[in-house]
Amino acid sequence: MKNILIKILSMFVAIGLLTSCDLYDNLEAEPQQSLSDATAITNETDAEAALVGTYAALNQDGYYGRMQVIWGPTQFIYLGSTTSTTRASTFDAELNNVNPADNTLLGTWDDIYELANRASNVIVSVEQIEGASFGVAARKNEIIAEARFLRALAHFDALRFYGRFWDLTSDQGIPLRLVPGNTSNKDLPRSTVAETYASIIEDLDFAIANGPAFSSSFRASADAARALKARVALYSEDFATAISLVDEVVPNFTLEANYADIFTNRLSSSELIFGMFANATVEQSGHAFFFLSQASGGRQDYGPTAAFLSLVNGDPREAAIVNATVPEVVKYPNISTQDDPTYIIRLAELHLIKAEALARQSATNLPQAIAELAIVQNRAGVANSTATTVNGFLDDLQNEKVIELSFEGSHSWFDAIRLGNARTLKSTIATDDRLLLPIPQSEIDTNASLGQNPSY
Repeated sequence: MKNILIKILSMFVAIGLLTSCDLYDNLEAEPQQSLSDATAITNETDAEAALVGTYAALNQDGYYGRMQVIWGPTQFIYLGSTTSTTRASTFDAELNNVNPADNTLLGTWDDIYELANRASNVIVSVEQIEGASFGVAARKNEIIAEARFLRALAHFDALRFYGRFWDLTSDQGIPLRLVPGNTSNKDLPRSTVAETYASIIEDLDFAIANGPAFSSSFRASADAARALKARVALYSEDFATAISLVDEVVPNFTLEANYADIFTNRLSSSELIFGMFANATVEQSGHAFFFLSQASGGRQDYGPTAAFLSLVNGDPREAAIVNATVPEVVKYPNISTQDDPTYIIRLAELHLIKAEALARQSATNLPQAIAELAIVQNRAGVANSTATTVNGFLDDLQNEKVIELSFEGSHSWFDAIRLGNARTLKSTIATDDRLLLPIPQSEIDTNASLGQNPSY
């Protein structure tokens, strides 16, 4: 059984100097595997190649290649197993009783921490290269900024799946991989939730200050860092910061005129702030394959539940999200052309973040919050919220977010946990402890500094 040490000792290193015009092609190429050590990155060419290898970690099966989109809604009420499902983890997730020894669970842990480790390798190594050796002096800090964005994303996802992210006073944070791993430092203790958030924000602040301007949705940028920090600020209930960051990013992007255009335009969508390309391997073994029915070219291990179909029934976005007759998720229809991206951050979410932050900041902001939500609703052809209380508005916003961002991540699950109604909406969840996934047992067995989440 693999453990985090194996992942720590492997790093993708791509070959060749990358330019802005050929980055996409190089991201699609499978990088060469080699050991990760301090001498692997010694110049700008090495740094660019290693950065590509870091991006590639996003697309692994246990992470944004599939399971980041699957874990949340299967633990909740909007995605369920089908007769094609074979993985025990799917059934266990539906019961909120994932086995710590499950290999899919371990794969997600390993893949998230592989991204964090690759990013830290880039950060630490590039910091040691003389700035004068870069063709453009600012590129050194841009590379570090992109890597710090990716490390922040990895740590934030690990916190949301494995840590008590909604409780800033909790000691149940996650291990922070801030330096490249090796045999002497492979075992990390858990940081507190507050310490974890502080580290994520520190990385994002550097990425905001030093990141490149937005050029492509599959590349981290200063705006992508602002957008991710807005999400983090909402989770940590720093509402003023969330609002301010959204206001900085929104003018630089445009909502698609029609909801379905997002998934037609894919990586070229005018509202995609950060996403990840798919290649043939990812598409044939990732979200599209496991969402689509056999008739559509997939396997359909997972399908929308009756609860989701009821919620989306009659919504103008329904046909772009599901085929209710099968039923199947149709947001990722392009197995044949193999170019469905993973939608990690897009503009509609920022409007929803601001709407929630306004309402929760003060009841006097309710008219503004309703107007912000209406931006997303109006694009979809949905009537504005008529809520007269903050709680009523948050109910409307939560349902809107379930539909708008459905099956693009685990938003619905994390939102229900944050808003305190996960166990109300799914009454079979016996305790708050089951709002976390367990730490993989092999990590517990090999890391004496790491304790298991309660009740597992």
